[in-house]
Amino acid sequence: MGVYPVLALEAVGSQHATAGHLQPAIIKFNRNMPPNALQGRPDTDLVELSSGKRMKVGDIRRLTSIAHKNRTTAPKSLEPQALKLKPAATGGIAIRGKNDLQAAMQRPDSETVVLPSGKRTTVGMLRLLQPQVEERRQQLRVANKPRPDLSGPAVRISAGTDWYALLKQPDSTVLETAQGKRITVGELKQTLANSGKQPVAAPHIR
Repeated sequence: MGVYPVLALEAVGSQHATAGHLQPAIIKFNRNMPPNALQGRPDTDLVELSSGKRMKVGDIRRLTSIAHKNRTTAPKSLEPQALKLKPAATGGIAIRGKNDLQAAMQRPDSETVVLPSGKRTTVGMLRLLQPQVEERRQQLRVANKPRPDLSGPAVRISAGTDWYALLKQPDSTVLETAQGKRITVGELKQTLANSGKQPVAAPHIR
């Protein structure tokens, strides 16, 4: 019995007729049980654990079957199909731009594509990686977004600045620290939103 490999069972009761009904046997665990201890016993027999809890033999058989199935399931069989596909050594759809990519994504997963770098992969792998690629592209767009014009007049900030009032100013308003560093109100709002902080004190401006 795979679920309890080191325990043994001892029948302390047997099926007997009482008032016209067949009563299940109650079986206790001990530590000298042979692997086939439950073989031939009806599913309705009860197994009493050391804690006093009882389980039906049928339930134990089902748990054992599930555990055995999980052990024998090959990890490779759980992989996405796209990981099992291999690109062809020759040929394939050349990806030179957005239109080529969109056209390739309409093809079957098994077809080969050639990326601008020369690397060969499959349409299925492109589909599998597309969410991560789009997320990375979004991060790069945000990181590469040009900063607004910080020249011209600016509002000097200090430890006594009323941040709540300041954040009501237009997003284009330029702020300047005592060290000469500048940031717009819009950038400051975005920084606070990303950090989850509230402007109860002077934010750290880099």
